[in-house]
Amino acid sequence: MQLDQQALNAVPGDERVGLEVTEDTSPAAQGLKAHSLPGKALPIIYLIAGVLSLPSIRGAVQEMLRRHEYGGVVIDTRTSPANIRNDLTAQADSVLVIRADGSTESVRSTLVTEDFLKRVLNYR
Repeated sequence: MQLDQQALNAVPGDERVGLEVTEDTSPAAQGLKAHSLPGKALPIIYLIAGVLSLPSIRGAVQEMLRRHEYGGVVIDTRTSPANIRNDLTAQADSVLVIRADGSTESVRSTLVTEDFLKRVLNYR
C-alpha cells in the first residue's frame, strides 16, 4: 500500500507494529509530492507491507480519498497482495478497482464500505 503520513496515521498503532514501512522514492511517489498543496510541507510517501484488518484498510483508503490533490485511489488486484495507491490519473473522490482479469470498476468514495473492500480484496 502506498500512502502519505496522514493515511498511515489512520492505521492503529497496534497494527503498525508488524508492518514494514519504508519511504517510497519511486517516480510515482515523486509525482504525488509534486501535487501537494502549496504552503504545506512536502509530504513523505510511504510503502507499507504486512497484514492489516479490514477496518484499518478502509480507514487508510478513506484518508487517501480525502487528499484530492493526489487523484483517486487504485486497488490493483492483479498482484497478491493487492496494490493500493493514489493515482493522479484516477478521478479524485473515487476508487478504481483493477481485477485480476484486467477488467475495471470505478466506485464513488461514499460506496467504499468494508463489505465492498471485502469483496474486492477477497478478504476472508
